[in-house]
Amino acid sequence: MSIEVGPIEENAYVSARWKLTGTYNGEMPGAKANAGEAISFHGMDIFFLEEGKIKDY
Repeated sequence: MSIEVGPIEENAYVSARWKLTGTYNGEMPGAKANAGEAISFHGMDIFFLEEGKIKDY
C-alpha cells in the first residue's frame, strides 16, 4: 500500500488517499479477477480525532 495524497489535516480531521497493489488470491466472491492476477485499487480514509485518538472513521 502506498499513500498517494496526504495526510491532509484540517481541525480534528485527518485524511489520506492510498493505492493498494498485490496479487489476487481468489477468495473474494464476485470479484472479476482470476486467482494469481495482479490487482490494484484506490481508497480514501477520513478520521475524526479527539484528544489525540481516533474517535470516528
